[in-house]
Amino acid sequence: MTSHIEAMALTIRHSALAAMRAAAQHAAPCEACGILLGRPGQVHAAVPVANVAADPARHF
Repeated sequence: MTSHIEAMALTIRHSALAAMRAAAQHAAPCEACGILLGRPGQVHAAVPVANVAADPARHF
């Protein structure tokens, strides 16, 4: 069985990227979690959510 993976371009708004970076810095050293909002191939916003993993420093 062979698998085929197609590449897809992803456009991320600067404000969404800034939100992801801020969430990652705030969560460090734990994994940051969030929801990406937008359309197929486009991220318009990033919303941070709680990392409820048993070991949030290693899992999400």
